[in-house]
Amino acid sequence: MGKIQRRESLVTVMPPTMRVPLPVVFCLLLFAAPAGSHDGDINLDSAVDVADLLWGLQTLQGSRTLMPAEACHADVSPLVSGAPAPDGLFNPGDVVVLLRMLLEDLHFGTPGNQFNIGDSIGEGEAADNTIGEAHHETVWSTGYDGGDDVNSLNERFDSIPPDVYYENNAASGASREDPDMIYPGDGSDCVRRKQFHAAIRDTCNPILRTVVQEYRDTGKLPNVRYTDILNVYFESADVNSGDCFHPSEDGHALLAENEWSRTHRGLAACA
Repeated sequence: MGKIQRRESLVTVMPPTMRVPLPVVFCLLLFAAPAGSHDGDINLDSAVDVADLLWGLQTLQGSRTLMPAEACHADVSPLVSGAPAPDGLFNPGDVVVLLRMLLEDLHFGTPGNQFNIGDSIGEGEAADNTIGEAHHETVWSTGYDGGDDVNSLNERFDSIPPDVYYENNAASGASREDPDMIYPGDGSDCVRRKQFHAAIRDTCNPILRTVVQEYRDTGKLPNVRYTDILNVYFESADVNSGDCFHPSEDGHALLAENEWSRTHRGLAACA
């Protein structure tokens, strides 16, 4: 089997002052744990508050010198897609982000809620090769079975330090199974699946992205994040042998690794 590209959507919600439910939500989990790095907790007391802002201002004024770990946690700017993209410097931009964290209730640590929204991949369909069976415990994002090979985002948020992860460049190029292209000779079922995939990509995902942004802009869910998994290519072992379509346990493990390493959570933890 050639390589197959998969696409999935995930919404994570950081702990806001007010929680507003989202429609069409699957696999809701609640969990909390301290962040590992670049979270604004300059004084390392497991909270981001006025004291951290004061330390930041004192640092800019030259009356305080940050230790390496403190400077790492202070490095929260610039923001890219609402998340820190640290530049290795502490400057007024970091203080502005700290101020926004206090005034707008922004958080960059562990989400308080995680929603897997969408299709059968989010249900863990056939992950153990059995057609028609859901396996929520195996799902790449919200899975919770510590005994399987899937180190889900949920499990990583709960116990795994981010410094063991790094940017994982997915395989480039496309095969005949590339869902973004219909090839001459593709069968009718293949064409139907690719057309369905295109509808998700071009219609559903933009709507979901817009709705998430509206929640952010109105302040109802200022910490909600939209993630669209792109360019994850599956080898044969990553597809279950029951329906030869949905991700296997290995496939969910691959999705989890790629997503984690592509976000700010995959940055090296502060020493």
